[in-house]
Amino acid sequence: MRDGDVAVSDHQVIYGPVRCTESNYFTYVLNNLAAALRERLTETRAITTSDSALRSYFTAHRGDFPHQSFASARDEVRQAHVLDRYQAMIDRLEGSAPVHVHHAVFDAVPVN
Repeated sequence: MRDGDVAVSDHQVIYGPVRCTESNYFTYVLNNLAAALRERLTETRAITTSDSALRSYFTAHRGDFPHQSFASARDEVRQAHVLDRYQAMIDRLEGSAPVHVHHAVFDAVPVN
């Protein structure tokens, strides 16, 4: 028996799934990489989170933060601003990336 299986059979608390599919694990890893990349982009100031940038975002997206002042919504504003800037950066890079499909390789990949 695996450790997770023993914990389940012993009715112990488990944090997370007992088993994980490859697809779920891949999504988990990619999400963690994206979060780390967003943090690195803010640390290097490729995505700015200055007070003025956040205030501008707050003003432009006022409807997303109803009944909140900038001071009380600052953390949420920062998170939303970083996500939006990151997605815009990804979209821009994706749009300019050269893509070459090697059909023989693509067709050889087994799909279940």
